[in-house]
Amino acid sequence: MRVKELLPAVLGLALDLVSVTSAASPPVLTSIFTATILLGAPLGPIPIPGGILIIEPILGGSITGPVINGTILGGLAYPPVYNNDTLQVPQITVYGKTNDGFAFLVEESGIGTNSQQVTRLQITVGGPYAALSDEFVLADVTANANRTVITVDGFAATHP
Repeated sequence: MRVKELLPAVLGLALDLVSVTSAASPPVLTSIFTATILLGAPLGPIPIPGGILIIEPILGGSITGPVINGTILGGLAYPPVYNNDTLQVPQITVYGKTNDGFAFLVEESGIGTNSQQVTRLQITVGGPYAALSDEFVLADVTANANRTVITVDGFAATHP
């Protein structure tokens, strides 16, 4: 099941738990971009309690979409991996510039498997994109088979 199908149900349930007295409607997800991230060779692994920490340099990439377009200049992925390599808690930081020259920083965290993850993005950017810093952005993250390319589909979640 893809994030666009799963997340409204999950977030709707969470909203129902917070507001028991009123009927909560599920959030609306709007696609804002797709990012392609190029990973370098992993460093490590580093043993941590219950698993390992993998450090992967981000070599670059691109962001394309209806809301923001730009170039990823670099970053770092450092997911802790637990349960015999079946569960990851992704932690990713990327930086770059929009096509019209504004610097951005994206910090990603979430949960998932090696091949499929659901995460939240914190986007820090200025200029005409400053409103993205206040958005609740969810992401569907997939990796190719040899973990050299990561695709991130970003969705703004709004409550109707």
